[in-house]
Amino acid sequence: MEKLLYFFINPLPLKIELSIVFILLNQFIRGLVYKKIESRKVSRAKRYKSKKKYFYISNVVLFLILIILWLQNIRSVGTVVSILGAGIAVALQEVILALAGWFFIIIRHPFDIGDRIEIENIIGDVIDIRLFQFSVLEVKGDNFGKQSTARIINFPNSVVFKNPVFNSTKEFDYIWDEMAITLTYESNWKLAERELKRFIEKITEGNEENIRKQMKNSKNRYPIEYTYLSPKIYVSIVDSGILIVIRYMVRVREQRKYIDQISRFLLELVAKHKDIDLAYNTYRIVK
Repeated sequence: MEKLLYFFINPLPLKIELSIVFILLNQFIRGLVYKKIESRKVSRAKRYKSKKKYFYISNVVLFLILIILWLQNIRSVGTVVSILGAGIAVALQEVILALAGWFFIIIRHPFDIGDRIEIENIIGDVIDIRLFQFSVLEVKGDNFGKQSTARIINFPNSVVFKNPVFNSTKEFDYIWDEMAITLTYESNWKLAERELKRFIEKITEGNEENIRKQMKNSKNRYPIEYTYLSPKIYVSIVDSGILIVIRYMVRVREQRKYIDQISRFLLELVAKHKDIDLAYNTYRIVK
């Protein structure tokens, strides 16, 4: 007990020495823990998250130790914390909200590192989650084929309270995708439909089994279930011709690959069959 009380009345030089010792000890223990985490046979993302969690916990413990070491007594600790809390609440509202957002992300897991999310019309893969902000590797939309731009975008954690978060890979990494094709009215659309259905079923073979396995694992959290998972083709009439929409489930990060394969097959189909033609918007000038 006497040794414990001594820590509250020690002179300044000893406090400085003890502070340095605690900081160095924290760094040494962190290095050992990081080596232990790196030796685990788990994914890189899981190792990264484990190191991040220990980083925050160790720093919080170190901060509390230094606070107790440098203040005179427990009563002054409470007084200082109260004053700091009142000042921070008024002057740093956004910072507090960002910190609350970090707790929300860590506890509720709206997304994890590696997930593909969309916030404020920005799509990206989560690459880092920090105390006040998280970072995503930007992915461009349809015109860019949903591929990485190599740009890193930082969001304050408070954004999770202000905007909806769309997560494409939370429970299973398949989404419904569609590709629209317009044929001329004179085209043999039934032949085109038949050939496209045969091709899309071929390239998506095996997806349905994987999707059902992932859905089964996620049933405890979300009541998500689809009766039909096989590709579908819908036909409708539009101003410029016959619209054929191909709907199929695809891995989030393979959308462009499937669009490329379908597009190449379609071009070959048009070249092979003279009674199948692609339609496009045209204008007629009548005198």
